[in-house]
Amino acid sequence: MDAGVLSLWFGISRALRVAGNVAAASGYLKRALNQVLERMDRETSVPSLPPRFTNAMAGRLPSGWHPVMAFRTGYPTADPLPSPRRPAEDAQLR
Repeated sequence: MDAGVLSLWFGISRALRVAGNVAAASGYLKRALNQVLERMDRETSVPSLPPRFTNAMAGRLPSGWHPVMAFRTGYPTADPLPSPRRPAEDAQLR
C-alpha cells in the first residue's frame, strides 16, 4: 500500500479526475483517509486545540498548497467480504 495527498494550488484538473478513474478501472484501488483532514478542520474551529495535525501536514506540502483528500492506494491482496445490507424498504421513510 502507498499513501498520498491530493493537494491543490488552484483547482482540480479534468486530467487528474480522468487519471483517477482510469486507475480505478484497472483494479488499482484508493481509500480515503479522512481523519487527518477532519482533525485539521477541528483544530481550525476549536482555538484551544494545538495545530499538531495542521503543522504536520504543512511540513509535507509545498508552501501555499492545501490538502483536499488524503488516501492510500494499491492493489487488493484479498477479496473483500460483502458488506451487510438491509433491504431498501427497511430504510425508507413511511
